[in-house]
Amino acid sequence: MAVKAYFTMSEIECRCGCGFKGVKSLFLYKMNELRDRFGFPIYPTSWCRCEKHNKKVGGFKTSSHLKGWACNISIVSELGKYKIVYRAAKIGFRGIGIANTFIHLDDDPDKAFHRMWLY
Repeated sequence: MAVKAYFTMSEIECRCGCGFKGVKSLFLYKMNELRDRFGFPIYPTSWCRCEKHNKKVGGFKTSSHLKGWACNISIVSELGKYKIVYRAAKIGFRGIGIANTFIHLDDDPDKAFHRMWLY
């Protein structure tokens, strides 16, 4: 199945303006596949992060955002969260975190499979 490219570099790069955009191609492919299967736009709020920005936003020192393996997407509806989580699990993302206003997805090969948590 061919997957479209849905995300721009401005959505992927660090939000502090430093220009860091070390996204991993496999992760980007999975995010595009998720968007394709979801059928509606997905809005990243935090993708790649430099160390300085990660610290500023309260990210963990081992955050997968630092390595380009993670993305937070804005979503508030419970049905939307369910659909994202269901599809992300089927695609095989390693980690899924659920917050009130976003879903964290990661595929960091240095971390275990099948992790899920609430913020």
